[in-house]
Amino acid sequence: MTTLNILYHGLHCVSINAKSANGEVSLVCDPYETKGVGLRLPRTLSGEILLISSNSDLHNSAESVAKPELVVREPGEYEKSGIFIYGIPTEDNKMIFRIEFDDLTVAHLGGLTKSLGSEEMSQLENVDILFLPVGGGDSLDYKTAVDVANQLEPRIIIPINYDLPGLSISLDKIDKFLKEYGAKHETINKLKVAYKDLPPEDTKVMVLESLNNQKMRGNKKIYMWTSVALVGITFGVIWIAYIKYTISSSMESLSATGGKDKTVQDFTNGLLNRLLNLKIYLMIMKNNYPLPLRIKRQ
Repeated sequence: MTTLNILYHGLHCVSINAKSANGEVSLVCDPYETKGVGLRLPRTLSGEILLISSNSDLHNSAESVAKPELVVREPGEYEKSGIFIYGIPTEDNKMIFRIEFDDLTVAHLGGLTKSLGSEEMSQLENVDILFLPVGGGDSLDYKTAVDVANQLEPRIIIPINYDLPGLSISLDKIDKFLKEYGAKHETINKLKVAYKDLPPEDTKVMVLESLNNQKMRGNKKIYMWTSVALVGITFGVIWIAYIKYTISSSMESLSATGGKDKTVQDFTNGLLNRLLNLKIYLMIMKNNYPLPLRIKRQ
């Protein structure tokens, strides 16, 4: 039994790590040239197998993948570590891929721009997992993507090549495809799937969040919590300075009055009230209330 761990890197680029009784093999499809795109690929992106469906910069950044042992750029049949790869030419002069693992079959439609012809269909029968471009640009738009999905009827569809935050290329948002296709979908960071995990009947759409998106969200959280910490530290310093000033002033008052009981009581009450105000203020900050409460001295 083969288990696939699948990550999406934006545009047409996906990486697959396959684990089976034969060992572990990694595969990367269509890495893109990042200059001018607005997205980045991981510096650690690597794979024993590299598939490139087009000579376009949006599919053909082979240097972004570390030391591939097999690079597929031309139509034909290939094998590596028990994985069979079929490069299938299309009627619009593109190339699509059929990838056969032990008990799972995957198709990646690269830069396909129109519905599949009969010859292409015959070579893509019984696909379990389909990487389907849905955002237009140099490949399928969302309406044609729905037609192709209905042609192939895979068990799982993973949409690729759609608009993402930061992307400088004009593509449709994934919502258009999801609405047009109408099937149930789930959004996850990565997909781990074996044959036993495939849906038994209806096709399921799995939206994989691009690693670019995940990193952007992580950076926002770091920035937010750093800002909260700085605000807390700033107010803490201000309160400490304020209490220090209050103690100093009260001590001077005590010295001037000879330490009368009423002055001592006033000093003690004032200090306790300020400490209580500080505690309440910190509690308010923790619970995200906008303004601190004040307690009047008796």
